[in-house]
Amino acid sequence: MKKFMILLSALAVLTGCRNEKYEIVIPMSDIWLAGPADGTAVDLNDMDIESVTFSWDRAIESGAMLIFSNTVTLKTNVQIEAGTGISFDVTPMDLNTIASQLGVTAGSSGTLYWTVKAADNISAAASSVFTINVDRIVSKLRTPQDQSTVELLVDKPDATVVFSWDGEGQQGSDFSIVFSTDANMSDNVRSIDGQTVENSSIILTADLIQNEIERLDMPRFTQNTVYWNVRNNTTSDFVSRASGVVNIVDMLRFTDIRGEETQQYRVVRLEYNGETQYWMAENLRTEFAPDGTKLEKGVEYQALSESEPSWCSDEEERALARKAYGCYYTLDAALKACPEGWQLPSYKDWRALFDAAGVAGSYIVLKSPDWYVPADAEAEKADELWGAWGLNLVSCGQWWGNGNPADMANANSQHIYLVATDVPDNSNYFVQSAADSNFWPQTGTARGASVRYYYVGK
Repeated sequence: MKKFMILLSALAVLTGCRNEKYEIVIPMSDIWLAGPADGTAVDLNDMDIESVTFSWDRAIESGAMLIFSNTVTLKTNVQIEAGTGISFDVTPMDLNTIASQLGVTAGSSGTLYWTVKAADNISAAASSVFTINVDRIVSKLRTPQDQSTVELLVDKPDATVVFSWDGEGQQGSDFSIVFSTDANMSDNVRSIDGQTVENSSIILTADLIQNEIERLDMPRFTQNTVYWNVRNNTTSDFVSRASGVVNIVDMLRFTDIRGEETQQYRVVRLEYNGETQYWMAENLRTEFAPDGTKLEKGVEYQALSESEPSWCSDEEERALARKAYGCYYTLDAALKACPEGWQLPSYKDWRALFDAAGVAGSYIVLKSPDWYVPADAEAEKADELWGAWGLNLVSCGQWWGNGNPADMANANSQHIYLVATDVPDNSNYFVQSAADSNFWPQTGTARGASVRYYYVGK
């Protein structure tokens, strides 16, 4: 392996010690580029170009990583897995997207620096770096502007985003907005139908956009790069040869589809103990497993009847309370009902969360301002920390196994009962005290309690 060697002279101290030389070794990738030749110009608007072939001098057993950047230092870069051969074809659409990500605007020219490294030695210095001068595709898409960010807010589902394009020469008035995680719009695609309105545009609500991107194969509750285009439903062609790039921050909500049942749950972002976690901010309220199979009522779970909770003043309040309380599950049912990408917290997980909340100021930061029943409601609900973390834990009692939930209207309703894994004493769930930070396993004949999950992956 070739190496750069840099010799540095040590500073001589006043006592007159001898000069010493130190060798700093910077490993090199030992991969030399072949083509396109340095400085090659490529017009991505040329319809005759089907792909651009990037090649190097030897096969790489661990796999090659093709790297593009807007500077010769490669500090800001886009990386592509390029296989184990000696070349890799990049489509004009992909190269157009790479140029966009590196700051070259649609329809303009820019210089990209590129090199190749071994996938298992990406920190090595590049043996050679070439440039390629690209003319980006002239896009017919107007708004949202390329590389703009759209944040979808759960409390503003009716907020609108205008998707517009150059409609010159287009037939008909029936168009769809198409989203994908693929710049070529050939995979992982979702579309929203709509009629064009004035100036060749379609206005979509945040809720409509959210419904589609939730079904794309990408991580949730973070910013993702999404490609979009407009399909002319009369001709079945895309309006623009090049897709637009928009960075979408999706809503903090989870749409849970189980057979014919669809439930939506708010999600809260929590930062504690140096980590970021996403938790369901509502109690689980489904009667089905994720595959749509019905859970057995009275055995695996229990739900309140339409006449409960009895303390509510009217039917509307009872309906809101039942939604907040959710259903009551056994441990086995809670594990069975867990949706893909989520996890049932362990006793240790809950302990860490409550400990962090206590350090932050008070355990009431975790509790619902609306459906938790404190011992001193007037004093606690006047506290500015009340419900501050948005987790909205509810004091809704537990399921004793006698066919009905219990302990909703007495002193125990100040406690919080939650199903968890690995609860001590072979218990299925635990109790968090209303008055302090005490936890204890629930024992006796009790069968179940409320369920929350936290997000672990897509």
